[in-house]
Amino acid sequence: MLILNFRIIYETKAKRSNKRGNMAELQAPTPEIYAREARYMEAMSRHSSDFDKLLESVPESRSDLKEALQGVYNVEPDRLLDREKLAKLKEQNRALFDEVSMYYKNFLEEMIGFK
Repeated sequence: MLILNFRIIYETKAKRSNKRGNMAELQAPTPEIYAREARYMEAMSRHSSDFDKLLESVPESRSDLKEALQGVYNVEPDRLLDREKLAKLKEQNRALFDEVSMYYKNFLEEMIGFK
């Protein structure tokens, strides 16, 4: 399914570029491109799963904290929380920032086995 979806996206982009006057031949994605896309999709899946675990660690009664965590979520798989969004949260609401930080720290400790 992943490979099929990627091929459709790749071919669509290539067709668009040909319509713009780029006469480059439509080429099938290479195995390296498929492998890179598969690694990225796997990293995104782990990233999403980790964030879900972080949210599950917050009690249901703390919807404000869950919303704050969702607000600082980083969409790229390189880090779970966005540093710039965290800095803004810290400026706007220091107490909520401290709680977000505490839950994130506890989550990280649990993930690496310190708890």
